[in-house]
Amino acid sequence: METLKLEKRNTLMIAHRGLCGFERENTLAAFVAAGNHSYIGCECDIHPTLDKKYVVIHDSNTERVSGIAKIVEETPYDELKQIELLNLQTGIKDSSLRIPTLEEYVLCCKRYNKLCIIEFKNEFAKEDVFNVIQIITSLEYLDSCIFISFYYQNLLYVQEYNKNLPCQFLLSELTDEALKICIEYHMDIDINFHNISKEQVELIHSHGLKVNVWTVNTIEDGNRMVEYGVDYITTNILE
Repeated sequence: METLKLEKRNTLMIAHRGLCGFERENTLAAFVAAGNHSYIGCECDIHPTLDKKYVVIHDSNTERVSGIAKIVEETPYDELKQIELLNLQTGIKDSSLRIPTLEEYVLCCKRYNKLCIIEFKNEFAKEDVFNVIQIITSLEYLDSCIFISFYYQNLLYVQEYNKNLPCQFLLSELTDEALKICIEYHMDIDINFHNISKEQVELIHSHGLKVNVWTVNTIEDGNRMVEYGVDYITTNILE
């Protein structure tokens, strides 16, 4: 299986949940696969566990990726790490596929010199946001991180910790209110590619903000986003 090659000009490519067109999303296998390609970075999703560990998984429930139903935030890490995830190709449990910790993800990105694009998946307590940043700081990789969330309060906590840390406000569509928030707090925009126009990209750029689009998986859509002048494309399979 090969990635779909895009004439991307100056647009930077981000592997969505790792290279999840190849490997089970949000696993070390997916991050390693992305590390062996030309992506500028790897996006991931994080949740706190019951005992305040931070793990990499998209859903609040483990059932979709493992067949075993556990609510991540209600389960201790030692239970979660025992869960075998389903192989993407076979659909069968694979003992080599587990839910990574935040530390494992960051160290994998560091090994391959990739940006960490870290989504706070749910509404986080300020203490948890601060803990995440401190963990990454201890791994000496904070300068290579971008923080994203649909909940802009999470990003305000990031900025409270360090106003210079780059943040992207995740949006399904651009509204006047969302743009106002991004301008006021100097947050870049990470938006569903279906709901962005070239004129809106130009408007966002006019305020000194960057545009990331998700999740673009065809050459046709990728070419259109490049033509619009977006700064980043988040993708499962394009390169």
